[in-house]
Amino acid sequence: MHPTLASLVRTAQIIVFALIAGTVLFAGVAYFVGPTTTPPPPPPPPLPAGAVAPVAGPFGGIDPLLLVLGAMIVGQLPVLAMMGMAINKQASQIAARMSGDPASRDLALSRLWFNSIILRAALAESAGLLAGVILLLKGEMIALAGVAFAAVVMLLLIPSRGKLENWLHRVTNAAAMMPAREPGRR
Repeated sequence: MHPTLASLVRTAQIIVFALIAGTVLFAGVAYFVGPTTTPPPPPPPPLPAGAVAPVAGPFGGIDPLLLVLGAMIVGQLPVLAMMGMAINKQASQIAARMSGDPASRDLALSRLWFNSIILRAALAESAGLLAGVILLLKGEMIALAGVAFAAVVMLLLIPSRGKLENWLHRVTNAAAMMPAREPGRR
């Protein structure tokens, strides 16, 4: 592997590990600094005669921040998948366009891969940090699921030399299978 490509992999590893460590450490601090128990809600005011008391709040008794976290996690799954597909398509186009110069092609593709790893890891980290904030403010232990989601996604994204080489091989093969385009058409 070219030294520049090896340094890209190493830099991406350092950044992804830093994102993981930051998320987990923030959640750990939030766990120890945040509220140990949630205070009981104040007693409801007395109801007038014949009135029916509401069963739960507007969200069925679920904290709205937890709903936001759940929506964020569920929403990230298709976004992460679509980002991967879009990056693969763009990489195949770059590989087809630069097929005459393999060294430059591999460097350009590696930079795209590097940026996609960092972008997807940062997206996953956002759910972990929101979960840490919920843990810090509300003491909701279920928020640790958001931290776990972020950590698992970022662990799956940890770059390696083998992953880069396999990805380069896949996109250059996909580029070789692409039909040739007429000159002047995009």
